[in-house]
Amino acid sequence: MRSYKEQFEKSNIEKIDVVLHFLNNMRYPTGPAKFYAKDLSISLEAGALLSSLVTVSALMEIYIRGLHFKHQKSQSNKTDLVGLELKIENQRRVGFADFLDKLVKENLFKSPDAEQLKGLYKKIRIPVLHGLPVRLIQGGETMTDFDIFVAQLKDFEVPSNDFEDYIEKESIDLIVEIITLLCQNQYAFN
Repeated sequence: MRSYKEQFEKSNIEKIDVVLHFLNNMRYPTGPAKFYAKDLSISLEAGALLSSLVTVSALMEIYIRGLHFKHQKSQSNKTDLVGLELKIENQRRVGFADFLDKLVKENLFKSPDAEQLKGLYKKIRIPVLHGLPVRLIQGGETMTDFDIFVAQLKDFEVPSNDFEDYIEKESIDLIVEIITLLCQNQYAFN
């Protein structure tokens, strides 16, 4: 298998190098977040962009949940940290945006960055992890019933070359954007 330095243009190699540097030097709120980051590094080094996009979207969520857990832990006198983490994980009605809002309220995440990350979550995480290629290519926008009806009439599906083009053209910049936002908001570690 060829490395990313043999697969991509110089500009994309430089972007991947920056992400790899950030991933190696970031502080992580939980051990699992660091594991996801290592997996992302391995995927990027191999030039596996779809795998990298899947992993960075999961890292984004586990990182934000981890920051929330770290903050809750610092505010709590509980000794049962596993129970506290499980309680946070089981808050099914509390979504990614809610965790970000809580972090903003506690001055642990910049509000504009939180809004940008919410948009990226909608644009990437949901479509990538739920196997929704049309939504991914459309920028995370939910299709209306009419859009779905028209697509079914046309027997529409995303051609593999369109999907591949999107992954090749968009994924590296999206990964850079997500990792940059996470790096800029490490206040919980101070």
